[in-house]
Amino acid sequence: MLIGTASILNITKRGNKSWIYRYQLNGKRREMGLGSLKDVSLPEARELAAGARKLHKRGVDPKDQRDVERIQSQNETFRDCAEA
Repeated sequence: MLIGTASILNITKRGNKSWIYRYQLNGKRREMGLGSLKDVSLPEARELAAGARKLHKRGVDPKDQRDVERIQSQNETFRDCAEA
């Protein structure tokens, strides 16, 4: 169930700006960074949030999924890097 999902622009006290996807899963509130305002445009942030929302609708934690994908992409062997 989607409760309180939102894509927001977070501005820190120091003035740093970044896009956040905020959601609730299994009764816990979570936040997933989508990137800084300097690097990610509004349309890109909306696209990233839409992808996260699709995962969330399927009951998958988008932040955990992103972390798993990052780890898998780093598991390249020396041979893989050399061939690339």
